[in-house]
Amino acid sequence: MYLALAVAIMTVYLSVTLKGGALVIALAVVYLGLVLRRLIVNPGRGFRLGFKQIDWYDRGGRKSAPIEALEGVSIGRSETGQTVCVIRLNDGRRVSLSGIEALDERRLMREFGRRGIPILA
Repeated sequence: MYLALAVAIMTVYLSVTLKGGALVIALAVVYLGLVLRRLIVNPGRGFRLGFKQIDWYDRGGRKSAPIEALEGVSIGRSETGQTVCVIRLNDGRRVSLSGIEALDERRLMREFGRRGIPILA
């Protein structure tokens, strides 16, 4: 998204400095507006699984925990056929990861397994 923002700003700048026609400038501004709108209303969703920590997004913003803090992970399918993933932390919290609804559950199991995180039922 930030690359798209940079391209949009550059497009508006070039269309104005190179004295593009009114239509070119208007289209560049519309493109910039669409990119800015997407950045503003972008829901914080998803997670990033690294080898040392896991980062996830929820209503409170970005959260993270070291891999050692993960007690286990439950991965499965909901009644609607979407992938569901819940991590269990050693402090007792359970966190449902968002943005994974279309991911393959076997691939998620492999990725968590590579990091030594137990897959729980």
